[in-house]
Amino acid sequence: MQTAIPIEPAVQTEPCAQSAVRSPWWWLALAVLVLNDHVWKSGGVLPGAVTGKLSDIAGLVVTPAAVALLLRLRGTQGVGLAHALVGVWFAAINLSDGFAGAWSRGFAAVGVPWHGVVDAPDLWTLPALALSWWLHLPRRAAALPAYPVRWRVAGLVAAWPALVATEGQPPPNIRVPPVTSFASFNAALAIGNPGSKAVQLRIRPLRKGVLVDCAMVKNNPSAWLSRRLFGQAALWEVPPGANVNFTDSVAPATGCSLWLVDGNTMPMTLLLWDNTEFPAQFIAGNVGQQVGPASDSARVLRLQMDAKGKHSFAAHKVLAKAPTSFDAAPPPGCEVLNDGGGVAWSQPMPDLGKPWKILSLEAAPDGCNALQLASAVTGSTATTSWYLCLPPAAMPFTVDDVVTVNEAKLDHSFNPMAGVQVSNGKVAVSGGISGNVIYIGAGKAEVEAIGGCGAQFDKCGGAGLRAQVKVSGIAGMDGNTLKSGQSALVGKGRTLHVVRAQYRVTLDPACQTVPQGHEIGPLVESALVEVSP
Repeated sequence: MQTAIPIEPAVQTEPCAQSAVRSPWWWLALAVLVLNDHVWKSGGVLPGAVTGKLSDIAGLVVTPAAVALLLRLRGTQGVGLAHALVGVWFAAINLSDGFAGAWSRGFAAVGVPWHGVVDAPDLWTLPALALSWWLHLPRRAAALPAYPVRWRVAGLVAAWPALVATEGQPPPNIRVPPVTSFASFNAALAIGNPGSKAVQLRIRPLRKGVLVDCAMVKNNPSAWLSRRLFGQAALWEVPPGANVNFTDSVAPATGCSLWLVDGNTMPMTLLLWDNTEFPAQFIAGNVGQQVGPASDSARVLRLQMDAKGKHSFAAHKVLAKAPTSFDAAPPPGCEVLNDGGGVAWSQPMPDLGKPWKILSLEAAPDGCNALQLASAVTGSTATTSWYLCLPPAAMPFTVDDVVTVNEAKLDHSFNPMAGVQVSNGKVAVSGGISGNVIYIGAGKAEVEAIGGCGAQFDKCGGAGLRAQVKVSGIAGMDGNTLKSGQSALVGKGRTLHVVRAQYRVTLDPACQTVPQGHEIGPLVESALVEVSP
């Protein structure tokens, strides 16, 4: 009689996908992926920016195990290869329009709709692969499951629909014009489809509140625009023979309107026009029809298809090159100074025109000074605290000085300046913020661009250009230039300190604070020190 000898299963000592699929954390990530794509995105439960990143993070946690199970990759090298494949794919899909389009067309060929949006900032979610790797590690020196096929099948069956949905779902706010879209409508421009098949497009408006120097942007859109300035894409289906009003739910921006349009069969294109050039008018809902005596041809952006099935817009004056996936960095020496360290003062100001004695003065490294003031008016016991931020070289006052504080204006009334002047009778310091020109006696200093400098983009895609001021009308200084942080004599007893000189081309006020009234266009913060003879 033979005795059955139990066969001990192998002990898990290396990473494997079964370990991840057995982990409740992997299933939690999968649940987040499903809920996010099928409930939270469409239901508006969470902001679009949050749901987009949740999909990326959860997908990066779930996908490597599914790849390893599908390709039967095991061990450190195999699981590492699965993670590398996912990481390279994720980077390519977020950096290359061509790769994203090819991937979408490949899925479409097998009947699976997949719509990818190239978005380089999504790459910050790549560290989620580290969490996936941790899930693949042996939790303890336990035996592998007796039926690894069971885990392979369970993981693939559960993950595959979710992963396809993660990438296959187009951005929320899908816009499919109803039959009534064939009726005429009031709009600045429309997109027309003269073809025989519907065309799907992804259309992204400029984010709400974004400010734009339309003249600068129109001159060179790809140099001054970032994709990060645009909102979440909406998927539009343009029926055959129809003109659609793609601007119907978005109020036009002040001055100009900007849109990004692309599709699985169409490269990204920028639409840019002056609102005064295209005021809203009635446009026919059907391609080729006309409403009123004026032709609609100039108001319809017509889609066209080449022999390879690729779509594009027919020539039109509002078409421009789309911004690239990456925001280029400016050349060395062209960096725009960060917020802080500028000219500023606290409100309320001390009583203007009255003498104040400086009881104490504490200077911070950023140039901001905390002043404790006492009224020097006979019989007055008033005291106040006041903050004044100036370059250290432009702050000549000390404890026990008696000073007066007044509003200051260094330029003409047609270009107002917010400023403050502090004087002790011997030295007067006028600091403030000007939009374009600083007038200094008979001379002036005008803001101008620095040759060879390009845009510097902030974290939200706003673009600024480092500038300089050019002095004119002052003997010995004519034609001299001053950049941020530089100082120079501008006449007898006068020294001009340029704290910041820049030109704002685009700005998201929710992202970066700049002096009120100077959000767009030239900006110079300066301090003028005048010593009495």
